[in-house]
Amino acid sequence: GLDAELYYVRNDLISHYALSFNLLVPSETNFLHFTWHAKSKVEYKLGFQVDNFVAMDMPQINISAQGEVPRTLSVFRVELSCTGKVDSEVMILMQLNLTVNSSKNFTVLNFKRRKMCYKKLEEVKTSALDKNTSRTIYDPVHAAPTTSTRVFYISVGVCCAVIFLVAIILAVLHLHSMKRIELDDSISASSSSQGLSQPSTQTTQYLRADTPNNATPITSSSGYPTLRIEKNDLRSVTLLEAKAKVKDIAISRERITLKDVLQEGTFGRIFHGILVDEKDPNKEKQAFVKTVKDQASEIQVTMMLTESCKLRGLHHRNLLPITHVCIEEGEKPMVILPYMNWGNLKLFLRQCKLVEANNPQVRKIC
Repeated sequence: GLDAELYYVRNDLISHYALSFNLLVPSETNFLHFTWHAKSKVEYKLGFQVDNFVAMDMPQINISAQGEVPRTLSVFRVELSCTGKVDSEVMILMQLNLTVNSSKNFTVLNFKRRKMCYKKLEEVKTSALDKNTSRTIYDPVHAAPTTSTRVFYISVGVCCAVIFLVAIILAVLHLHSMKRIELDDSISASSSSQGLSQPSTQTTQYLRADTPNNATPITSSSGYPTLRIEKNDLRSVTLLEAKAKVKDIAISRERITLKDVLQEGTFGRIFHGILVDEKDPNKEKQAFVKTVKDQASEIQVTMMLTESCKLRGLHHRNLLPITHVCIEEGEKPMVILPYMNWGNLKLFLRQCKLVEANNPQVRKIC
């Protein structure tokens, strides 16, 4: 309650001056206590008025709304509880109607109060409650976050999630583009150096014109160069079967000396090699040597030898004939082709195109 006492009726006299005050009730005070008694029979009727029911509930009392004033000194309690829905100052009027002996002696006492009500945050009940008051304390540490704070954190979380997803998508696209570039480079290198291809299950005639050679063309009666093609069985074969097909042109590994790597594909390499003559060891000639990498599987080795079988029967001035193979046990299989001073035809034409773009006067040279 309040720390002061205020007498409204004393010695049967009413203090209208005291009744004129509109006293402020502290926001943490929820109960008012009134002390009263009567020397003779006095009947009463008690009522309340509140100007804002959204901010405050109707006041409650611990006695009957009407009855007889006690003859001994007694205390009754009025509860002024805020709803916690809005922030507002509430005006309260407590009206006490007194009737002495008969209805002719009728007295009205109006008690005015005002209280500031606030929105309810988080209430922490104190363990010590005295008999006169019950307090509700706001704890700022454990208070629930406001709506604007929650919206802010949700927005930050959504932004972080979007940035994370964009970063993942960019990383995947970057890796995909890098793999595609590597694949294009390997395919280009493999195809430009008579790359290793998957054996077909059909009987087909192939022409490969990657690099021109110095082979003497076979001329027909009409004077035009002709192409003699021997059909090969291109069905899928095992490694032993592939070796058996090229056994007739196999040579010793000792006759081959590998030099620089000229081209490199997915699982194959093209070397600049030296081939020693079989009859005269002092005679040497340059050659292209196609082989596989150390990590090549048996299937990839079989593919290389199978393709060698395809090219064996092809004779044309614009095709490199396969001269020898090396298929000794414990050694990587090798395919030997004639050496061309101009190198790879595809790379040669590409260089000519670049030179022509930079200097149109060299068109006739290429």
